[in-house]
Amino acid sequence: MILIMKNRIDYNEYDFIHNDPSISAQGLPFSLNLLSFAFSMVMVPMLIFMLSNFFADKFQDKKNMDILFPQQTKICERNRFLAATLLFLAVYLIIVVFSLVIGTLVNGLGDVHFPLYYILENKVGQLTVGGALLQTVILQFLSCTAVIALLQLMNNVTKNHILSILLTMLITVPQIVAPIVLPVFNKVMHLIPGAYIATPNIIDTAWANQTHNYQLTFVNGILVSSVYLFALLLVNYGYTQNAGRGLFIKASRTLSMR
Repeated sequence: MILIMKNRIDYNEYDFIHNDPSISAQGLPFSLNLLSFAFSMVMVPMLIFMLSNFFADKFQDKKNMDILFPQQTKICERNRFLAATLLFLAVYLIIVVFSLVIGTLVNGLGDVHFPLYYILENKVGQLTVGGALLQTVILQFLSCTAVIALLQLMNNVTKNHILSILLTMLITVPQIVAPIVLPVFNKVMHLIPGAYIATPNIIDTAWANQTHNYQLTFVNGILVSSVYLFALLLVNYGYTQNAGRGLFIKASRTLSMR
């Protein structure tokens, strides 16, 4: 996919979308630009605030009412996670489709095969705008699904609506801005799951070039986000099971004492 080799490359020479307003206003490029870093910084807090109630409603006086029915705890946890994920997916796709419609009405849909040029390690490569948008939607959705899993875990651990929101924000937002404000982590930036939430910056290699970490790629993003999501689900499952078992043992001892 590498097209051109030069000793020194001027990115603006190949940045056709941003240099040509008529192209950037078309449906496909407009959607791709919309889902960039700024959108991620707005979307993630909205996601956390919007979905927190899915996991907080089960607590009454900091007690998990699901644990009263130990056999149903796993099902309830799974259903809440799936419902929250599906709601986010619906909202996310509505935003993508809406941006496509707005851009299309203004300047047409654009060519799915329109070439985008990216620079990686002083080499220029090519990707179609349709392929870039598809990769963005896949990786960004996967990354945000991991945020939902983290929010669920924080709710189960803290049993406090506001505290779970704050902790999820404190863990996630620094990861998103890490490529900009945390250069000390540049060498391991590809292992930070939140760095992939601003997916267009991964696809166009902006983060890779800024951090000089050329492992910040779409493929690594899928791997890291998947492992992070699986780990969060596993920890949440273990925590919920142990909490339920502990409550059951405590209730049994109380009844036996009577």
